[in-house]
Amino acid sequence: MYRLIYWSCSTIPLEEELLKLREILTEAMQFNQAHDITGILYFGQGYFMQCLEGNQKDVEFIYEKIRLDPRHCTVTTMYTEQIEKRQFGRWQMSFVRQKSKELQFLKELGFNGFEPNGLTRNHLDQFLDFLLVQSSSKVKKVEISPS
Repeated sequence: MYRLIYWSCSTIPLEEELLKLREILTEAMQFNQAHDITGILYFGQGYFMQCLEGNQKDVEFIYEKIRLDPRHCTVTTMYTEQIEKRQFGRWQMSFVRQKSKELQFLKELGFNGFEPNGLTRNHLDQFLDFLLVQSSSKVKKVEISPS
C-alpha cells in the first residue's frame, strides 16, 4: 500500500469554482472506485491538497494525470511512503472545503491560513488527522448525478 500527498494551486476562475470542483470530484470518485484508491481532497484559499492511498502504480498514474491537468499548477509532492493501513479507507475521495474550523485549526498550528508550502511533516500529519475527524463526523454520502 502506498500514500502520496501533494498540493497545487488552482487555476479555476472563481465563477467556475463550484462546477469545476464537482467535475474533479466526479472524475476522482469514478477512477478511484475502479482502481481501489482512497483519500481526501482539501480545497482552500486557491490551493488543493490531496492524499491518495492505494497501489503505487495506480496512485502514481493518477498523480501524473493531475500534474498535467490544466486546473492545477505548481503541483508539488509533499511526501510519499509505503503504508500498512489506509488512513482514509472509508472514502474513494472525501472532500473538505475550507471553513472556519479548518482555519481555526491552522491558526492553532501557527498559520494565518492554508499555506501548504509552509507545512512541515508534523503539521501535515496533524492537519490530515484533523481532516479525518472532520470527514468522519459528517456521516453523509455525497451524491453526484451523472451528466
